[in-house]
Amino acid sequence: MSSADFKLDALLRDVMPPSGLLERLMALPYADDAGLDEVVRDVELPLQRLRAIPLGDDDGLDAALRNVPVPDDLATSFHRHARWLARHRDRPIDRTLRFSRIAMAASLIFAVTLSLGSALLLSWILNRAGQSGPGTGIEVAHDVPPPKEEPLETSWRTLADDDAGADGLDRSAYQPSQGGDVNTRREISVAKLESAADRARLEALADGNLPAGADPLALFLPGSPIVSPDNGWDNMPELPTRPTSPVPRGLDWPLVKGANRPLLIEKGFHPFVSPAANSALQSCAVPLAVEPSSYELTRRYLEQNELPPANRVRTEEFLAAVDYNFPKPTSRGLGLTVAGGPSPICGEGFSLLQIGVQAWQGDDMRHAPMHLVLLIDTSTSMRWGSRMEIVRRALAGLPELVGPDDRLSLVTFNQAAHVLVEDLGHREMPQFRAASDSLAAEGSTNFVGGLREACSLARESLGPGRPAVRMLLLTDGLLDLDPATAEKVEKQVADAAGQKVPLDVIDLGQQKDTDPQLADIAKAGQGSVHRAASAEQVRWAFREIITGRSQVVARSARLRVTFNPKAVIEYRIIGHESGDWAGMLPGPLESDFREGQAATGLFEMRLAPNGPEDLATVEVSWYAPDSDPTLAGKTVRKAVVAVQRKQFAGTLTSSSPWLQQAAVVAYTAEVLRHSPFIFLRHPGLSMAAAWHRAHELSMEVDGRLAQNPSFAEFIGLISQEMKTRPPRHTARD
Repeated sequence: MSSADFKLDALLRDVMPPSGLLERLMALPYADDAGLDEVVRDVELPLQRLRAIPLGDDDGLDAALRNVPVPDDLATSFHRHARWLARHRDRPIDRTLRFSRIAMAASLIFAVTLSLGSALLLSWILNRAGQSGPGTGIEVAHDVPPPKEEPLETSWRTLADDDAGADGLDRSAYQPSQGGDVNTRREISVAKLESAADRARLEALADGNLPAGADPLALFLPGSPIVSPDNGWDNMPELPTRPTSPVPRGLDWPLVKGANRPLLIEKGFHPFVSPAANSALQSCAVPLAVEPSSYELTRRYLEQNELPPANRVRTEEFLAAVDYNFPKPTSRGLGLTVAGGPSPICGEGFSLLQIGVQAWQGDDMRHAPMHLVLLIDTSTSMRWGSRMEIVRRALAGLPELVGPDDRLSLVTFNQAAHVLVEDLGHREMPQFRAASDSLAAEGSTNFVGGLREACSLARESLGPGRPAVRMLLLTDGLLDLDPATAEKVEKQVADAAGQKVPLDVIDLGQQKDTDPQLADIAKAGQGSVHRAASAEQVRWAFREIITGRSQVVARSARLRVTFNPKAVIEYRIIGHESGDWAGMLPGPLESDFREGQAATGLFEMRLAPNGPEDLATVEVSWYAPDSDPTLAGKTVRKAVVAVQRKQFAGTLTSSSPWLQQAAVVAYTAEVLRHSPFIFLRHPGLSMAAAWHRAHELSMEVDGRLAQNPSFAEFIGLISQEMKTRPPRHTARD
């Protein structure tokens, strides 16, 4: 747009409409063309004077336009041009300048003529429309019913909904008033849109006084003028980058001679140390509280055909992602499993030592019949951190916990609530699996609508001879309810609990502490909050909720390995490097174990050729759970295993199946991390060659291991990694 157009816009912007025109337009229905013609025909300026001018009377047109005020800027411009002409009257004018002035004048004349012609044509059309009737050539269809009237405020976006009637309000009684101030009439018109019942519900919500027996969540139905608040989290895109999380993790590496702490700081890997160099290096603790977070992160990167950043891969979390099927202990508590074999990481002359800790697994799933109503958050934020994938994996194993008299229902919510399956029995579990596999995260979070749907379904299933009902909410905790809404939600949950429909919560938020709102909701529902960061932890929560008893079999478990300095030349623990926030901040060494839970530790070491048979001693200690009345808090229980040279296989394929899996997983994770123990010890090794070696290892192991779903998935991950590109970012949520 030229500068002249901007100036013209600025001048026209200040032109006031004729007095009373806006009020008269507001008073007219949309479909009344005759009334609109009547209003426009009575406008005095400029149409009234233009209509009185004969089309062909140039003199009359000149006379009518002679009194039209000229804008100040335009008059000043003409006066300045006239003065310039007076000063340069006797000077020769360049042809180019003369031509440009002629062109400017012609353009101005054309623009003025076009504007006046358009105004005259509009006036003529309005006159003809006002006089239309039989024989005029323009017919007015008075017998056609006008379309449905709509308040003018809708076009001003004073109402939230775009579709007529979407908010459930009756607009048929809307009749605009005639006269009065415009702003006053707008307020009155909008107020008339609210019925007496709507105003009563709004006032009840404002002051918190609800009639006895009223459903507080009914105020948030889609047909209500109140819309469930949007927390804003689901409108935010998932961040492509994120700084390293300040979560304490890993070991507190000793500050003693021979510990080689500078290599840990520089390379980010635990160094090889000699147990003979210092007594503090003869034993090493193994953290057991490990979650497969970076493994899930890698899966998400590979879905985008991209490798994860090396600084976000943790070997111990990859090892924790595979189910090794360690032998189960025969008594309640923890059991130890050790295995050894050659190491594919450093290569010839080095061995791997794997230590497995396995919790006792009970077969007793006896419980009273239960109808479990699952309420699952499927908003966009559940896509972050693979939370939706965690939910789908956990739900895949839920039918195995369902007894012959149990029932399952599945309700989801994002911007709306959806009942996917309702009141399914044991024989209908394939239908439940299909529904759970279809879950996807998208849309905003209408938690209020989802809770109301779940409460309604739960209440309807109550009755004589029916199983007990329990609701279970799975969410990431990003509800962000305002205080008034949170109070109504807690009241609804408390009312449901009073009718013997309690509510438990599984918090998938992966933050450091439990979300306070989730804690309050669970407390009001006479339930508890279970925190979960993996599908296995969600399944433990399912077992506790269904059986009604704690699944913890060991409290404060701690694992320590003591090496024989005469048999082991050097060793290093694989993974478990401490966090890089506030220096080297270590994580917890102790962990509670639930039924069936397992943990693994992996060491790489070099053995003395002619050393003794006893290589190391492994000890795991724990306390009995609080539910054990005989040992709780009184006695430390232990399991001790001696590691001997004869337990080490000569080849990887002849090693124990769990060591074969751990070797493949560890090598793959070390490649992703650009481990110096792979690339510096093998000069010239490229990343492509390292991936090829990882794929070879996965093909060399026992073929029966492919029947293990978790390991089969990992093998597919290796094949996918070979086709990916380097990472574009250094971190991702």
